[in-house]
Amino acid sequence: MLSPIPISLEGMFYLDNLNSEDNEKFSATRNRLIHFIAEHHEKEQKLQADIIVQFNELRMLREAVKKQYLEAEENKQALELQIKQITMEYEAARKGQEKRYQDMIFKLEVTKQQAAEEEKGYEFACVELETRNKAKKTGLKEQCQQLWKKVEDERGVCKKVEKCCKIAKNELYVKYQSNDDDKHSEKRTK
Repeated sequence: MLSPIPISLEGMFYLDNLNSEDNEKFSATRNRLIHFIAEHHEKEQKLQADIIVQFNELRMLREAVKKQYLEAEENKQALELQIKQITMEYEAARKGQEKRYQDMIFKLEVTKQQAAEEEKGYEFACVELETRNKAKKTGLKEQCQQLWKKVEDERGVCKKVEKCCKIAKNELYVKYQSNDDDKHSEKRTK
């Protein structure tokens, strides 16, 4: 911190309202002011030790930020390419998940239709056939349930892939933004 300047009230004086028409009073006040300025020299200001330490720490931090900024500038294109690549991979994975989901829905519908047709075909059969029908019906229902479970699992995988891609994209974006913020803060400090 800068050391304070002690001010004594002994040498203080107040300027009266200056009337430019009253030359004598104007001249006397002016002379008093010039004499006061000549007698009271400014006191030398000195830096304290903690300011010097803080200044050195700030200088080192600025150098580190500048180094990070330069590294980020070098990697900027690589980061942008990485973002594009992750986006393309995400889109491909999402399309693949969507296709698998549609295929499973289609298989589920076909299985339901087969179950309905088999159920109609066995209505007129004897007791033995009815017993078999129940077994097949149960088997088809189990197949439907298994397919439905796979569809739900695929939905979950699709959501996880989307979430991972969003997280990666946000991390890269935040890293890129922090580099831009460092650049702007460095410009302000200069």
